[in-house]
Amino acid sequence: MPTGRRGYARLAPTDDVQGAANALYAQRLGGQRAFVVEHDDPYGRGLAGDFRAAAERIGLPVVGGARWNERSRNHRAIGERARSAGADTVFVAGDVGADGPKLIADLTAVLGPDVRVFAGDAFNLPEPLVEAAGSRVDGMRISIAVLPNTQLPPAGRRFVREFERRFSQRPCCFSVHDAQATHMLLDAIAQSGGSRSRVSELVTKARVRGGLIGDFMIDANGDTTLNQIAIYRIERGRLRFETAITPGREHLGRD
Repeated sequence: MPTGRRGYARLAPTDDVQGAANALYAQRLGGQRAFVVEHDDPYGRGLAGDFRAAAERIGLPVVGGARWNERSRNHRAIGERARSAGADTVFVAGDVGADGPKLIADLTAVLGPDVRVFAGDAFNLPEPLVEAAGSRVDGMRISIAVLPNTQLPPAGRRFVREFERRFSQRPCCFSVHDAQATHMLLDAIAQSGGSRSRVSELVTKARVRGGLIGDFMIDANGDTTLNQIAIYRIERGRLRFETAITPGREHLGRD
């Protein structure tokens, strides 16, 4: 039965953080005219809206937008619209599985190398993008709330070393976040006195210091206060870490 009490916590930042990080970095790279391409699904619409809102707050003009349909024969018309709008930055919000590689191939073919292309974390798969667009995809930026193993805080780097020792491979993607969540859950169980509701309460009010991914707490909405987004750049067909962006509250429109 519903209790009206929050029973979860999330260690990845919300998409308003990701949208703001992309807008901030686009502007930092010299972007002056942005164009937003979104897929018609909740993730795509939401992330596109978050980018637009952040762009408005920081004074980055959004000069146009379009939605892509995965059933379209090609997406070159979207690239033509972005070029006609004079965009120097294109932000793509949606799932790579919705014909994303073909979208990127068509956009880069029309726009050329002088227009910077950014995309959200659902595009964190360079191989199909390279297969579709070839070397034209070099320079594309992709955001995800995961730092490289070498950029983790001391506890995270120790975890990575132990993981490699045990499994002969490095942890990937959100593996370190998953390990951090497991630590939080085990700590809550140990302090719960056997009460399931107490476990939930402890997790949703957790404060972590010296954690695998850093210092953070869980706020009243069940979200992490660690609002760090990594930006990776495709270079010679591989993702290379470029920088980390931490948007402030003034970029997120939060009270």
